[in-house]
Amino acid sequence: MIATTGTGLQVHFDSLTWVDSAHYNSSARESANGCLDGTCADVLDRIHAWIASNDGRVLFWLTGVAGTGKSSIAHTIAEFYGHKKTLGGSFFFSRDQQARRETKYLFQTIAFQMGNAHPLLKTEIAGALKNQMLLKSNLRTQLRELILNPIANLSHQFPSPIVVIFDALDECEDRNAVVDIVQFLVKESLLVSRVRPLPLRFLLTSRPEWHLQYVFQDPVVEEHRGEQRLSEVRRNLGILPVNDGSHTGPGFSSDPNVGFAEVRVP
Repeated sequence: MIATTGTGLQVHFDSLTWVDSAHYNSSARESANGCLDGTCADVLDRIHAWIASNDGRVLFWLTGVAGTGKSSIAHTIAEFYGHKKTLGGSFFFSRDQQARRETKYLFQTIAFQMGNAHPLLKTEIAGALKNQMLLKSNLRTQLRELILNPIANLSHQFPSPIVVIFDALDECEDRNAVVDIVQFLVKESLLVSRVRPLPLRFLLTSRPEWHLQYVFQDPVVEEHRGEQRLSEVRRNLGILPVNDGSHTGPGFSSDPNVGFAEVRVP
C-alpha cells in the first residue's frame, strides 16, 4: 500500500508519498525477525564498527545466497539503531508487493521516515519541498535534496551517523534502477561530503546477482569509491559464500569464505 501524509504536519512535508509497508517493523513484516541472540555476532560487530568509523566509507554491501540471514541482519541493525534514535529509515524490498518491488517512492519513503524520526530533519525536508517539482524529479535529485542535503545541513546535530538500510535489492523488479541507485548513493554522497560533513551510512543487502556484482565493478562506482575491501564471513556463522565461482576480476575473490564487501568513499 502507498500512503500520503495526513493532517497535522507541515503542508510541504504532507506532499510526500511513501510506501507504508517497507520499513523494518511494518505490519507487512509482522513475522520478520532479527538474528537470534548469540548468532551472527562477528558480522554485526563489523557493521557496528563500520557505522562508528570516520574513514569516509558511506556504503556497506552485505551479500549472500538465499537463506544466509541477510534480512535478519538488516532487521537487527535497523532495530538497534532505531532504539538508539539514529536510524534514518529502512526499505525492505519484496517481490510479493508491487510498491516494495519498485523504486518510484524509495527516497520519498526514506525522507518521510527520516523526518518523523528526527524533527529537525523534518523542517529541512519540508523546506526543500517548497519546490514541489522535487516530487516529480528523478531519483538522483530526490536523494540529494530530500536526504543528503538535509543531513549535511544539520551535520553538527548528529554526533553519530544516521543509518539508512535497503534490504533485498535483488527483489526490485527494475534491475537498471537498482544499478543506478547504487551509483547515486556513492557519487552523490561523495559530492556532498566534499563540501560539508555527511554523517550518514547506507547498509545494502542483496543476493550476489550479476547486475549487482557488476555495479560494484562499474567504472563510475570505482571512480568514486576509492577502495573496496572484501571481508571474510565464516561458514560457522551461518553465512555462505557470495561468489559462486562464475564471476572473477576486480572486487571478487576465489576465497570461499568471502561474504560481504565494503565500498570506500574517500
